[in-house]
Amino acid sequence: MGVENKFARFMRNTGPARFLLPLGIVLIIVGIVITFIGSSTKDYIETKATVTNSYETPGSDMTSYTIDFTYEVDGNIQNGSITDTSARTGEFTIYYNPLDPAEYVESRINGLVGIVIIVVGVGTLGLAIYITVKKFKKSKAIDNIKLDDATIEAYKNRELLETEVEYYSLLDGHTLKPGYIIENKNRSPVYEAINTKNIPALPREFEFVNHHTNKTTVHKVTRPFDSTVNDEVFSVSSSFKFDGQNIWDLLHSKGIKIETDLTSIFPKIRYNIFLAGEKIARVETSSKYVHEEDEEDKKIKIPVGRYFYRIWTREADLELLFLTIFAISETNQTVVE
Repeated sequence: MGVENKFARFMRNTGPARFLLPLGIVLIIVGIVITFIGSSTKDYIETKATVTNSYETPGSDMTSYTIDFTYEVDGNIQNGSITDTSARTGEFTIYYNPLDPAEYVESRINGLVGIVIIVVGVGTLGLAIYITVKKFKKSKAIDNIKLDDATIEAYKNRELLETEVEYYSLLDGHTLKPGYIIENKNRSPVYEAINTKNIPALPREFEFVNHHTNKTTVHKVTRPFDSTVNDEVFSVSSSFKFDGQNIWDLLHSKGIKIETDLTSIFPKIRYNIFLAGEKIARVETSSKYVHEEDEEDKKIKIPVGRYFYRIWTREADLELLFLTIFAISETNQTVVE
């Protein structure tokens, strides 16, 4: 697995923990503080305080008022002062320390509140650990997928071209229902996905046309679902349902692994695609003009990211390879595996 894939996997797997762990720690600290304050004021006695003076506090950016007051404890008059956002008159409730009547608070804090916050904090920590462990276990399961002997044998006996061939993958975006095409150097389609139904909020329908076998199949594709943490490019996880199954789970179950290379041909991105452990293709992002002569004619060599690719492979039947490129094009994550 490449460095980019390892780092992206780490960022995705630890994403929830990097948010939930600090949150859980903060909640526990706040809960402890509140519990301590609550236990220290639980025996304070309620009494009425009488406002003696109320005036705007000078030098403050926002309007606030200083309220001077008195209260009586066992016949003795105690003085106090608080700051509030509004002026006060008359009486209001305070609580004083029976062991030291000069100590007072405006409200007693229930220590139970602090305990509840601590419990929530511990639960948050537990959830962070649970999600992270679950994600790393799934990553390990992906690495350890075992294909049955019949499937591996079928892969070994698949039809291969004598030499590596270059293909061109394009987005057919000239209609309101864009599809995808893989064509050869003569610009003849060899495989395509024709979008036949594109209704908002409903699964789209694609006709996958394999021009090598003259076979057409219809597939339902839901809208991509993206998740990220703090907009970190390596934490972006994007997927969609293909005939009701998560696209990456489907590809992994068929023996597909993808190694993303972001740096060796920067600013282009290269995807090395493996089938049952054997490299079957390399795919590189291209400009909108994937054919070299078009690039030269238009003087555009800047890659555009998703949708347009150049492909090198010996695979004669492009069905699984096309589905892999379709998945990369349809989703928003840069690093896939």
